[in-house]
Amino acid sequence: MVYSDLILLDGTRHTFVKHNNDHVIDSFEVTNDMAGINLISRHLCYVGEIDSSHKIPLDSRTLQQISTMIDIIGEVLGYTPNVKIAGHNQFGNKSCPSFFVPT
Repeated sequence: MVYSDLILLDGTRHTFVKHNNDHVIDSFEVTNDMAGINLISRHLCYVGEIDSSHKIPLDSRTLQQISTMIDIIGEVLGYTPNVKIAGHNQFGNKSCPSFFVPT
């Protein structure tokens, strides 16, 4: 899997694949995480999401991670206002993330 961005516990954003911030996903911007939508999507991930047993999904985002996630979504909405905001759990039988991303 190749994600667009990773959000660390302190809210720091690490960008793996740069985007030119327009509504078109160019070939150099394609990331791979969800079959069927890779050519039309960006993929974010964050540190956390699982309990201490490493088996049960858990929304463990810090306030800093939530803030950074909101900032990234705001950026994308700025240049693509009609974009669908979604999580893995809205595509197939996935348990992550353990929250409903659109809200």
